[in-house]
Amino acid sequence: MKVNFTQFPVYDGIKKEKLVVHNVTEALGNGIYMNIPGLKAHLLAEKIFESDSNGVELDEDEVNLLRTSAELFPGVFADSIVDYLVKKEKEANNED
Repeated sequence: MKVNFTQFPVYDGIKKEKLVVHNVTEALGNGIYMNIPGLKAHLLAEKIFESDSNGVELDEDEVNLLRTSAELFPGVFADSIVDYLVKKEKEANNED
């Protein structure tokens, strides 16, 4: 799954009526780096932090780690991550 963390859609509030594009490379990368143990998490954090507007390709393990790490963040950001991943997975399944 390819993800552009420099232009990541984040809900603007609990109503989830609007998405606002944010560069989440530092916040997300740092959150994973500081709170999730293990080499895979460390590498994912660096991958996200160093990503650019071309996006990065995440494998299935990285996507699952990202989904798990969403629990670390405030509700609006956590919901944005989870919903984004679900949407991208549905899009990928429709292409097959």
